[in-house]
Amino acid sequence: MRDAKGHVFSDLTVVGFAWAIVGPLTLKLFADYGARVIRVESQARPCVTRTSSPYKDGRPGLNRSGYFNFYNANMRSLSLNMSHPKARGIALRLVEKADIV
Repeated sequence: MRDAKGHVFSDLTVVGFAWAIVGPLTLKLFADYGARVIRVESQARPCVTRTSSPYKDGRPGLNRSGYFNFYNANMRSLSLNMSHPKARGIALRLVEKADIV
């Protein structure tokens, strides 16, 4: 069903454990069409798009990459250290509440 803005996925929750470009691009499409998208990243291994130029003002940084900001627009994200039981528990709870993983 569409929401008031015409978003076809407004009733979906998507949790993504994607890395690099193809996964985030897929998540972005869901987000752009209204889905609630939560992207889970590894604290130990940030997405390669975070360390790819171009950077805002030419200064590198994990939140400054143009690629990362483009491919991750319209979604929420968090990073977890999956070697810790509490982090795995958080990930499992997100998966349980998701319509799509």
